Amino acid sequence: MTSASPRRQGRYDSALQHLDQGLELSRRTGNSLLLSDLFAASAHANLLLGRLDDASRCAEEALEAASFVGSEEASWFASAVLGATRLWQGDYATASSIFEKLMISLHTVDDSEPAPVRSVALGILGQAMLFNGDPDGCVRTVTRAGGGPDLVRFEASMRTLWFGLLTSAELAKDDLAAAGSWADRAAVADGPDGPHHQRAFIALSRAELHFARQDTAVAARFAQEAAEVFSACRMPLYEAIARIKAGIALAVSPEHRTEALAQLAQAQSLCGTRGAHGLAALAEAEYRRIADSPVVP
Repeated sequence: MTSASPRRQGRYDSALQHLDQGLELSRRTGNSLLLSDLFAASAHANLLLGRLDDASRCAEEALEAASFVGSEEASWFASAVLGATRLWQGDYATASSIFEKLMISLHTVDDSEPAPVRSVALGILGQAMLFNGDPDGCVRTVTRAGGGPDLVRFEASMRTLWFGLLTSAELAKDDLAAAGSWADRAAVADGPDGPHHQRAFIALSRAELHFARQDTAVAARFAQEAAEVFSACRMPLYEAIARIKAGIALAVSPEHRTEALAQLAQAQSLCGTRGAHGLAALAEAEYRRIADSPVVP
């Protein structure tokens, strides 16, 4: 696939240009099998770039094309992306329905050597599990998808995202030692020639870990670093997550209250312009909590 190299380098805009060319060729030749794969890949790239409407459209197109040719891999991948899109948009009922069906489908197949797209579908399912309060299920599913603790089945360019997810899951279980181990694995996975967003996911994991250790100043610094790198990489929803975490960490110190509110306001703006209503609501709730709390001298 012509988009593979730009995608692995984290150049998702460039990857989408190649995918669009492939889609046009597939339409002209009537190759529905390739069409479903290309639409699914486009959906995922748009999701990472925070283009939720485009991600949703491409995922639905992929599902339609996959239904014509019976492509389970493309269907699973597109369903996972569509479910993730609905989560970002705050449509939790639809997301839950999509993920329930996906879980049934994925757990009835032999995954001794799953295709890369199936690994990503399982990884996204792990994200949904953590969101729904099942960190144990998240860890099991993501490590299964990755083929073990080194996560070798995931593309190297995105491995730090999945290590970061595992860090978050262990923190949800209050297991700081395990969380630290996953964060360390993320740092090792960051190659010198890898895409810049790898560093952002590592910094975000470090922010979560230091916040859990009540080292809020360091947590805020890592979260702000992550936000700036995500901004440079044009990954606005991950930038918003980092700014929310920065705002929460900064707010612990009264002298940083104004800066904390600024971070949260920026997160709300990033989410609002991209239709990420669920994340926007979280940013607004934290903003109100901090703004309405009494100032302690």
